[in-house]
Amino acid sequence: MKGKYSVKLKHTFCICYKATISALILFAVACNDSKKPSAWAPVGSGINNLVLSLTPYKGELYAGGSFSNAGGKQVNNIARWNGSEWHLVGKGINKMVLCMTQYNGKLFVGGGFDSAGGKHSTGIACWNGNEWQPVGMGIKGTVSALCVYNKELYAAGKFDTVDGKPSHSIARWDGARWSDAGTGLDSGKYSFICGLAVYHGELYASGTFKAVAGKQGNNISRWDGKEWKPVGQGISYPVTALSVYKDELYVCGVFDTAGGTPANYIARWNGKDWAPVGTGLGNGQFASIWSLTTYNNELIVGGLFKSAGEQQANYIAKWNGTSWDPVGGGVNSPVHSLGVYNDELYAGGLFDTVDAAPVNHIARWNGKISK
Repeated sequence: MKGKYSVKLKHTFCICYKATISALILFAVACNDSKKPSAWAPVGSGINNLVLSLTPYKGELYAGGSFSNAGGKQVNNIARWNGSEWHLVGKGINKMVLCMTQYNGKLFVGGGFDSAGGKHSTGIACWNGNEWQPVGMGIKGTVSALCVYNKELYAAGKFDTVDGKPSHSIARWDGARWSDAGTGLDSGKYSFICGLAVYHGELYASGTFKAVAGKQGNNISRWDGKEWKPVGQGISYPVTALSVYKDELYVCGVFDTAGGTPANYIARWNGKDWAPVGTGLGNGQFASIWSLTTYNNELIVGGLFKSAGEQQANYIAKWNGTSWDPVGGGVNSPVHSLGVYNDELYAGGLFDTVDAAPVNHIARWNGKISK
């Protein structure tokens, strides 16, 4: 197992570095020949490169990633969609955007940048609907996950300095100042956090690491506001994303066991035990899952895979609690981000085709099958 995955993991377990993005492009494949009808549609004229994050804010959908054009307009790695056309977000961000979330009425954005709206902002910045603002002295490194817990904003990724003080890959912002979340990740060259979610009153953090604050984690740990705790026996390999669905915590990544139980790239935690999600994804082939969301009371999964359960599913699939189904005919290349806006599911990534129809790296699905 270890030998089989060791080389591929460096290129797929998290999208935190430009080198990883370059490697992922190699996974793009030719358009599939699925004939299944679907309700996929383009999002205006689309975006000219990789879409890594999708988040609604103040009645619009914000898209972040590594791109310079949205809807024919020159933008800098972030743009907003109002349902009919694309718009700029001030002067944008000078480097890649990896994550976004709302907190205290503002949109917070994380990545590996050092400027937002032309202002010095390192690793994290916020947008109030009119202008960009720094968040304290910022974060020196890469922010790849953001989440609100106990009325504070948590930022996680690969970094060692927050607000000019030592901090190891996770910190919290109360609206005025930064503080630690325990002592953070134990040292490790390849240790970082790329997923955050709140479940049963605790903050769960996932990524690639052995321990948090000196306590065994195995790629996933939980924080009750005071201390870090293990999540059962943990996960065998990196965990890239987390989401709550039907009162269970779903995790995805590049692993094949969860808590010692076989699980193909996706698993679920009920607060006590780990369990598989059907027969998982990939159907015996290598896969990597990068994004989770809920839509129409189903769990939507996006990443690098060609099957879900026993069915063909091209890079995007849905789980209803008991079985897997494709989302139309899917797309022709990996899905990196998912979001819901105006009662439609949005998917972003490297793809340029949905159900044999051309799109540019982002598409929307209304949950119905067209005739």
